[in-house]
Amino acid sequence: MSKSMFRYLRGTHIPALNNQRLISATGTFICASKAPWNVSIEPVLSRIGGMGQPLNFVTLKTAVISDNEVHSNLTVYQSQKNIEENNKKLAIEKHKFEQQRLKNDYERNLAINAPKSKDIGQTICKNTKLSEFTGTIVLGQPTYRQVDGLVIASFEGFSNDHANLKINMKGWLNNFNQISSGPNVLYKQTPLESGRVIWDDKQGWYKCVY
Repeated sequence: MSKSMFRYLRGTHIPALNNQRLISATGTFICASKAPWNVSIEPVLSRIGGMGQPLNFVTLKTAVISDNEVHSNLTVYQSQKNIEENNKKLAIEKHKFEQQRLKNDYERNLAINAPKSKDIGQTICKNTKLSEFTGTIVLGQPTYRQVDGLVIASFEGFSNDHANLKINMKGWLNNFNQISSGPNVLYKQTPLESGRVIWDDKQGWYKCVY
C-alpha cells in the first residue's frame, strides 16, 4: 500500500537501506485472504558487521496493524511523495531557468563583443567543436575525435556583405590556458596552424584577450 519512509531510523544509515529488494519488502501491506489483514514492516536499526568482507545488517519491526493505521500510513506516504515530486519539479524548472539565463547572457555578450570594422588587428575567439587527432591511422587515414574547444585568431577584415570574417589563425586554447597550434587539431577541416588565413562566418566570434 505504501513504501517505508524509515521513520523509526535516526542518524546515518548503511548502504543496504538503498537496496531495492529491501525497499520493496518494507512498508505497509494488505495480505489478501478470505479474512484480509494488514502488516507494517519497518527498518528500526542498521549496522555493518562481520569479519573480513563487511556485512550489512538491518533489523526489522513487523506488526499487524488496523485499517485506520493503513489509511494513516498511506496518507503520510502520499503526502511525502507529493512533496518530493513537487521539489523535483521545482529543481527541474530552476535548472531550466538557470540554463536559459546563461544562454541569454552568453548571446548578449556575443552581440556586445562581436568584431566591428574598427577592431581589425584585434584578437577574436570562438567556442566551438574541434576535431582532435587520436594518434591512430586507419587504412592510411588519420582518425579524429570531436572535442569542445576555443579557437583563437586575429581579425583582418569583413567580406563585402559583412557576413564573413577574414581571420588569421593563432591556434586553440590548451589545458594550461595557453595557445597551441599545429596540424593535429582541425576547425571545420582546417588545421589550426598559426598564420593560416581563412574566411569564416562571423557567427559566434567575439573579441577576447589572448
